[in-house]
Amino acid sequence: MPKGVTSQEVWSACDALLVQGDRPTIERVRQKMGRGSPNTVGPMLDTWFKGLGARLADPQAFSLAADLPEPVLELARQLWETASAQARGDFDARLQQGLAQAHEQRDAAMTSERTAQAQAQELRQTLAELREQNDAQREQHAVARAQLLDAQHQAGELRERVDRAHEQLERQLADSAQSLREAQDHAQANQRRLAQDLDAERQHRLKTERRAEALDATLQEVREQAHAADLANAECLARLQSQHEEREQALGRLQSDRDQLSAQLASALAGQGAAQRDAHALTQQLALAERLLAALKPSRAPRARTKSDAKGTLGRHAK
Repeated sequence: MPKGVTSQEVWSACDALLVQGDRPTIERVRQKMGRGSPNTVGPMLDTWFKGLGARLADPQAFSLAADLPEPVLELARQLWETASAQARGDFDARLQQGLAQAHEQRDAAMTSERTAQAQAQELRQTLAELREQNDAQREQHAVARAQLLDAQHQAGELRERVDRAHEQLERQLADSAQSLREAQDHAQANQRRLAQDLDAERQHRLKTERRAEALDATLQEVREQAHAADLANAECLARLQSQHEEREQALGRLQSDRDQLSAQLASALAGQGAAQRDAHALTQQLALAERLLAALKPSRAPRARTKSDAKGTLGRHAK
């Protein structure tokens, strides 16, 4: 506030405005004086209004100088009475209006306060519900994460088992192929040995006609044994070929099962809720695959007749 603005100056400006028929306000008082801040004029204006009633009741409160002419004094008193009447009416109307506005503002403030309290209560309740929902979601997320980790662990174990089963099946197929090759080599060796034995028997028959009958009988027996050996070798080869085909089919089924298991694994990772059921089903399928692998283990082929056995038989007949 500029220095020099006093309460007396403010009250004088208020009196001048009232005489003019204007209601004193902070802005009008400041305009009248040409200075003064609202924060300083406001309290002084309130003090002026508080003392206005007592001043209106005292006719001497607005007395003029005694040395003025009587006509001027009379005109001044008339103007004062008119201004006072107008001021009192205007003041009463404005006072009633101010009181009404104050009541309305108070009611609006109370309504706003009640609304704010209700909204605050609703917000607190909503916040509590959101916290409960957040806690529940955290718990569900923790459970789902644990289920996912368990499903991933089980899927990893299942993948390792399938890989081991596939490797075992490949080794068994390789062993079966090796056994088949060995059986073919053995059959060819038996045929070569048999051919050598037959040739030896023919030469021996030419040299020993005295033993022709015995040699013929022995030769017939050798031929029968050779035919039986051929049949046994053929049966062995057919059985090995059938086992090889069955193992090839089993390998195809296991590869198909492996693809299905991989698809089910992806479905288990996508659907957390069905992870346990899928893991159980995959475990059953893996057990079935292990039983199938156990059933597909190669059996021992019957021992083919050797050259020494044929020679032994030939020797017994020779005797």
